[in-house]
Amino acid sequence: KRAMAGEFSRELSAKVFAGQCKIVSKGFFIGSSAGFGLRRCLVDEGGTKRVELTAGQRKSISTERVILVPGPFVEISTIHSIYNLYIENKKSLDSIAKSLNERGIKNGLGRVWKPAAVKDVLTNEKYIGTAVFNRTSKKLNNPQRRNPSNLWIRATGAFDPVVTPDRFAMARRQLTDNINRYTDNELLDNLTAVWCQQHRL
Repeated sequence: KRAMAGEFSRELSAKVFAGQCKIVSKGFFIGSSAGFGLRRCLVDEGGTKRVELTAGQRKSISTERVILVPGPFVEISTIHSIYNLYIENKKSLDSIAKSLNERGIKNGLGRVWKPAAVKDVLTNEKYIGTAVFNRTSKKLNNPQRRNPSNLWIRATGAFDPVVTPDRFAMARRQLTDNINRYTDNELLDNLTAVWCQQHRL
């Protein structure tokens, strides 16, 4: 019986995953949190927008689907400010998070900003209108792992974009350049220089 239950569980998991992939590939959103600057909106079978869902609210009819729509103007302005600070002003993720917290702005979960949340705004494809699924996976008792991008399920043009693809690409290139800017030896040299300076002080 345990073996049969295990097999049933695996088959059910595969069916649920296949269904989720199909839903996202059609341009719909799966998840309980839209993220900063976005809101979940209920649509009917014909794709007509019906009502904006509040935090924690779920759809009640199986034929209804959920998409993402731009949020309040103040949040959209904050997103553009994040891109400006990072691309034009060359501010670090930590510096941007500190600036947002000093201004009293909360992130999409109503919490203080951290560098990881700022990075998500700069790298998550939902901000250019792309529905993405299967970025991470978690099997049974195994820890959550990040999947390679070729396994992601994408539907481009699914939502109204908050930022332009060009700005998004610029931010992503800059993030990559910042990661690959220094070699290990260069980092060690810089750390040694800082230590020597502080040691003399």
